[in-house]
Amino acid sequence: MYLTRNNISRNIYKYFFNPFMYGLYGLFVFMVTNILLKVFILILNTSDSFSITEKDIALSLLGFFAFFLIKIIRNLKEENKFN
Repeated sequence: MYLTRNNISRNIYKYFFNPFMYGLYGLFVFMVTNILLKVFILILNTSDSFSITEKDIALSLLGFFAFFLIKIIRNLKEENKFN
């Protein structure tokens, strides 16, 4: 397989941009879930304050990396299926 401009841009999209966007989706899902749980706990009056800590950000980043890796693995499996 020769490296052409089209192949390079397709691979950048497939192995970087697409997984990155999927990772941002994972970050968003984990962050929104965490915020909704904190609001629910606040409504039930089991907590007196609402705050987002470093642990919440770390959990959201875990979601980013999990979704990012899942998308890369899916892309690799898809590529191996057609070769």
